[in-house]
Amino acid sequence: MGEDALAVHQAGRARVVEVRAGTFLGQDALSLFTLMVAPAVRGGVEAAFPGDPDAAHSWTYVGDVAPTLVAVGDAAHDDAVWGRASHVPSVSELSARGLAVRLAEVLGAPPARMTRMPAEQLARMAASDELMAELPEMRYLHDAPFLFDTSETELALGVKPAGLDDVLREMHG
Repeated sequence: MGEDALAVHQAGRARVVEVRAGTFLGQDALSLFTLMVAPAVRGGVEAAFPGDPDAAHSWTYVGDVAPTLVAVGDAAHDDAVWGRASHVPSVSELSARGLAVRLAEVLGAPPARMTRMPAEQLARMAASDELMAELPEMRYLHDAPFLFDTSETELALGVKPAGLDDVLREMHG
């Protein structure tokens, strides 16, 4: 939770709750995986990933966000919800490579192949594409494991993630 929001909550000036998500998956979701890896897997070509393709990662289905927000709102009567973060359930904690392998299996595509994108290539992309301009600065999110525990949110609020294979099929259905 951001210091300012938490400080405001702790000072009693506002009731604050934060809902966090991992990297998005799903139809029309924008993430490095959906933009750079999934199309390569679907096309049977090698994908270049701008980070460690073997680092474990929390992936969030975009369709799981709204139910989590609703569950947080429904629990607003419980003071334990306020002043803390709730995590949208993760559909997977596979690495980008592991997720690509699963996507290929689900789609019946050739086996997924992936390499780490060189920093120079990433810099060229960032210089020529507005959407990719922030990538070099945010690369650290994909250079090491990026995981968070969603079990507390799932238990306390009764929310569950969608099935990974269903999400992957929806992305390419």
